[in-house]
Amino acid sequence: MSHLTDSQIVSGLLQQEDAVINYLYDEIGPKVKQYIISKGGSAEEANDIFQEGIVSAFINIKSGKYQRSDTTKFTTYLTQICKYKWYDTLKSAHKSKGGGEMIDVPDDANIVEAMELSERYSILHELIDQLGGQCKEILQRFYWQKESIDEISKALKMVPASVKNGKYRCMQKLKESAQNNEHLR
Repeated sequence: MSHLTDSQIVSGLLQQEDAVINYLYDEIGPKVKQYIISKGGSAEEANDIFQEGIVSAFINIKSGKYQRSDTTKFTTYLTQICKYKWYDTLKSAHKSKGGGEMIDVPDDANIVEAMELSERYSILHELIDQLGGQCKEILQRFYWQKESIDEISKALKMVPASVKNGKYRCMQKLKESAQNNEHLR
């Protein structure tokens, strides 16, 4: 199935359409599974959490608790539900072993805020990807890998002044793209 809009997903979930549920399992399920496994869970636990997440999302849609937003995609909303369900699972397991508080799970008011921030980061990464080539390489090395200008210049076989100028030009392009993106304003 091709890409579905938020409206199609929400409508399809309300109608309990198999195609929409399968779409979510294919598109979001693997990401949730990878996340939970990376946080110490098993594939079976990840599948259970994802299924619970879909049920929770369905209940939230049906009850009116979920409100569509132009700044947050439904898939981000569902992913966050699954993450918080996983946090709750870890927290419960930790408490049952006699441990104290392990993870501070945000309250409902902060969930929307966290989802919007996550969505903005996702858009920002897309904009960096669109810059492509050397710009993408320089920005990722400098901001995410925390490499110095000298380290980047050696890795890219450039003089440091060129890397510095390139970083500045790339940031200007990124800022312009971000200012033109309605979700980042």
